Amino acid sequence: MKLDDIQSSIPIYLIAIKAVSQIGDYSKAQSIVKQIPDCLLVENQIPSALIDLWGKVGSVDEAKLIFDKIRQPDTIEYTTMVNSYGLNGMGVQAIALFHQIPRELLHEATYVCALNACSHSGLVDEARLIFKNIEMKTMRIYSTMIDCLSRASAFEQAQELIDEYERNHSPYSTMYMALLSGARNAKNVYLSQNIYGRMKKLFPERKDPLVSAAVLLANVYASSGEMDKASDIRLEI
Repeated sequence: MKLDDIQSSIPIYLIAIKAVSQIGDYSKAQSIVKQIPDCLLVENQIPSALIDLWGKVGSVDEAKLIFDKIRQPDTIEYTTMVNSYGLNGMGVQAIALFHQIPRELLHEATYVCALNACSHSGLVDEARLIFKNIEMKTMRIYSTMIDCLSRASAFEQAQELIDEYERNHSPYSTMYMALLSGARNAKNVYLSQNIYGRMKKLFPERKDPLVSAAVLLANVYASSGEMDKASDIRLEI
């Protein structure tokens, strides 16, 4: 294949890799990777796409092989590798790599992936430390940290972060859904009721998050044996 032909095929490979990533099929991942010329495995956007692909099909070792071949990883490549670890429950490895990233390469997405990795591996203290040291905390960063705390049933701290965010910003439904999901998992009826009530006041015109919240609250009632209340909530949907 001529060099010009190889270069022009990069967008096609990227589209194919992304499609297989979304499917999450390991055998299809192997098939597509075998078709990519070796010269493309260490440049352009192909390496980060492949790291993402291998992470999403559960083959972190393959993702790391690609990552280790990159001489000077950029923000996207570091972030994608951190995310691959996180997706596969390897929070310790994700955070170890996160701490190796040069500060100038840290981006919102990098912080979000690191916090997500902590969230799914129960590394709450590590997440708190990372969050504390972030200078520019965005809505996505707050939401991810609130999700981490909620998964660990640290509901008071999660609510404090929501209040902190709302001192200078408009309320955001994703934060409340993260808190409500945690309350559902903990079968905390009282907290679930309060969150749902607050969401109805804050987002009266936003049907989608309210429907999702109502479903979660109904599940909390049902899991607690309060079937009548569960039925009443479902009627609101």
